[in-house]
Amino acid sequence: MEKVRNSSSCRGARLAVLITITRNWNAWEGGKVEQITDDAYVRGDLTPLSTKVAGIVRTVHVTDFQRVHKGDLIVELQDDDYRAQVDQASAAVEAARAAIENNRRQRELQDARIAKALAGIDQARAQIAAAEAGKEAVTADLVRAHSERKRQEGLYQTHSATQQRVEAAVGGRRAPVGTARESRRRSQTGSDHVA
Repeated sequence: MEKVRNSSSCRGARLAVLITITRNWNAWEGGKVEQITDDAYVRGDLTPLSTKVAGIVRTVHVTDFQRVHKGDLIVELQDDDYRAQVDQASAAVEAARAAIENNRRQRELQDARIAKALAGIDQARAQIAAAEAGKEAVTADLVRAHSERKRQEGLYQTHSATQQRVEAAVGGRRAPVGTARESRRRSQTGSDHVA
């Protein structure tokens, strides 16, 4: 029975050594700094790796001979420079938005100034129209006063009117002439404001 025990102990030890060797063989051989071979060739599955951007490796998430699958994270790059570029671009976008808002407000201000100027032009045109209407009224008064004076002078020559009436007609004529001159001066002053 002792032989059977020794035989099964020996088998257990052999099995443990075999399992240990097979499980750790890759780590022992692959972990060596210097690989040596005698008249042999190395066969391996090489997969080239590349990134879409250049950068400095921050972290490697796999070990030697580890199996990886599509989509697994293998290497993490330092992204400080890219984050700074993103922050700079975000600041530029915000500055552009602020410039657009400033331009919009400037436009509103200019539109208000234009509307005010147009209202001033309309007011000046109304003043000019009123002055021209006043001028026409004064001209009509002047024509009427001139006709009245001629009539009164004709009546005076035929001794049908008194000297007082003629002087009243002449005095009445001077008032509309003065009013006409004043109206003309106002219309010219109004047109100066428009220019």
